[in-house]
Amino acid sequence: MSLLVRTNEPVDQAPVNRAVEVYERLRRAIVEGSIRPKERLIESELAERVTCQPHTGSRSHVALGGDGLIVSDRRGWVVGTLG
Repeated sequence: MSLLVRTNEPVDQAPVNRAVEVYERLRRAIVEGSIRPKERLIESELAERVTCQPHTGSRSHVALGGDGLIVSDRRGWVVGTLG
């Protein structure tokens, strides 16, 4: 006997981790071009742009760097060139 029952009611989604949400918004902005290649990412400006705390944005930088979308230089993070 199955305990799962199909209904037409929407299923509540689990709350999204704020760092993941910030990562996705920044990633989309880079891919869509609203944050341009070679543009320096300044934490305070990004935090204001996506309405988050600067430390939340810095966590997303590590993930974006892992994706190859941004690169680290001596002074911080810069958007890489796509392609």
